[in-house]
Amino acid sequence: MLSTQEEPKWAIVDGINYSRHKGRDGKLDTLRCDFMTDIQYKPISVWLCVEHTGYAKKRADMYIRAVGGSANTIEEALKECLRWADPARIKVQKDGKFWKVLSFDIPEDVKVVTFQDRINSILG
Repeated sequence: MLSTQEEPKWAIVDGINYSRHKGRDGKLDTLRCDFMTDIQYKPISVWLCVEHTGYAKKRADMYIRAVGGSANTIEEALKECLRWADPARIKVQKDGKFWKVLSFDIPEDVKVVTFQDRINSILG
């Protein structure tokens, strides 16, 4: 490891926002995942290639299945993401001025919440 490179660290996830990220110059859209964490006030983002092929698609599918989803398109993901389990932490490493997400800590015993559960938690 270079002396200027920071060690990876775990960041506690306080919330997640999912949105469609429009591809540029003819590229396919992606599912943008913004993780609000305890290490900075700006979200740490990951772009999942839900509608791509190869390794990128496999990585997106692995994340979606791990959080309790079954989506195969961005539209399906946006419809079901409120029911997905939230990762408790993400392992990140500083990469220039941005953070690179190395892995997700998704507890196996976490309850996948319903839309009503989310509403109830917001309303108290």
